[in-house]
Amino acid sequence: MMVSNIEDLRDFCKGFRHFISYLQLYGADPQFAEFKS
Repeated sequence: MMVSNIEDLRDFCKGFRHFISYLQLYGADPQFAEFKS
């Protein structure tokens, strides 16, 4: 995935963290937790 600037990268990282939190909240595989910083 290519990003045009740092703001796009920040938005992507923020969205990814929300996505992981969502998965954890709804009972996803616990191994996803190791990707959380």
